[in-house]
Amino acid sequence: MNGRDNFISNISKLGVSEKKIIEVYIKSDMMKQYKQGFIDGETFWNYAIKEWKLKKNRQELLEILQEGYELNGKKKEIMKILNQNNIKKVICTNNFPDRIRVLDERFDFLKEFDYKICSYEHRMLKPELLSIVSEITDIENKEILYFDDSETNIDYAKRLGMNAFLIKEPSRVLKMLKEIFVKAN
Repeated sequence: MNGRDNFISNISKLGVSEKKIIEVYIKSDMMKQYKQGFIDGETFWNYAIKEWKLKKNRQELLEILQEGYELNGKKKEIMKILNQNNIKKVICTNNFPDRIRVLDERFDFLKEFDYKICSYEHRMLKPELLSIVSEITDIENKEILYFDDSETNIDYAKRLGMNAFLIKEPSRVLKMLKEIFVKAN
């Protein structure tokens, strides 16, 4: 189970239906606005607390969110391979500011990236957010290896000329990178 699923499961243990959690946390216009930087965390979490009828505050919900994540060992190996081969690393994400912050507090992962492209900083979501990666990084789209678990994002990246791969498991990314860099060396 991933962090998002853990968060949904843990909030449901507080007496909120999974349907209502998903409605607010995944599908709501408020979350979309939050991810795009049009509203702040206080506004979103006040909305969520009200909708979920919880007696928790924003910080308590963020602690529940943070506790639901574990660092995948494959991701460490992926970063090691990229570093050994002097590959620029870019995070391009639709994650909202509080999630990025609490996960970085826990795992100190942002320092691993050469570029951070967040939807809330550019007021757009993926897949459109992908259209500015080359401009920000000064890396041509044809030189970019892009991995995502969304077919929509992959299709968009391919239309931009990126080498895009649909990946649901970090182990597949690791396997592909090993194949690429073993062949290259």
